[in-house]
Amino acid sequence: MGWEVDIGEDKALAALLLLKCKAMAEVTLSVKNQVVIPLEVRTALGLKPGDKLLFVIRAGRVIAVEKPVAHHATLRGLSKEAYPTGYLQKERKSWE
Repeated sequence: MGWEVDIGEDKALAALLLLKCKAMAEVTLSVKNQVVIPLEVRTALGLKPGDKLLFVIRAGRVIAVEKPVAHHATLRGLSKEAYPTGYLQKERKSWE
């Protein structure tokens, strides 16, 4: 997705996602730890049998993306806001 939202209430987030997303569906984890990707999601993403997906966990949420040729290109920027401004530079200087 090309947008990020930082709000505390799950109901507000769910409402926003319903407005911004192409597809949203509930799935259930089977006893074999499997899920079926719903038709509306497969259609929205243009997925077909044999396509590979990556699951990225960020801030307690799961992001599913099509497996890219270059992983670094897809993952770039996902943890951009994980650390406060200047934290990494300060940490690196402490190693010297």
